Amino acid sequence: MLCIHKSNKPYVCSHCKTFHKTKIELESHYIKCKVLKKKPKVEEINIDGTNIEPPMAIEKMRFLLAVLLKKISAPDRLEELGFNRRLIDDVLIESIENSGRKPCKEDDIPVAEKLKRNVQILLEWTVPKQYMEKFKVEQRSTEELLEELTS
Repeated sequence: MLCIHKSNKPYVCSHCKTFHKTKIELESHYIKCKVLKKKPKVEEINIDGTNIEPPMAIEKMRFLLAVLLKKISAPDRLEELGFNRRLIDDVLIESIENSGRKPCKEDDIPVAEKLKRNVQILLEWTVPKQYMEKFKVEQRSTEELLEELTS
């Protein structure tokens, strides 16, 4: 070891900076390392007492949107909008425009956020007001509503 690493103890604990002769010694040290035990684990960290969930994947949101549009729209209407021939985002935008509402078309926001805002517009337009009020009181996210309405 001395020839290769220029040290008798080439393995260093990245937390407490102690040196060890073998990798097995280092691994057994990790179990006992006091500095490592004091550090919180990544899955234990939460901000302001709430766990942060990742937003829904855009592919899943598009799939659920397609299922919802199939449920609530007539087949000939979907054919007019270009359903199954165009991106579901464009079908949604055209549907919102045809209803007399203004869709989100901003270029400075991410595609996922734009899709989410347009889904919110669709839900506010299609879901009865008393249910939307109930969902707002319950603080349900757009993603949760989309999953519930398509199940």
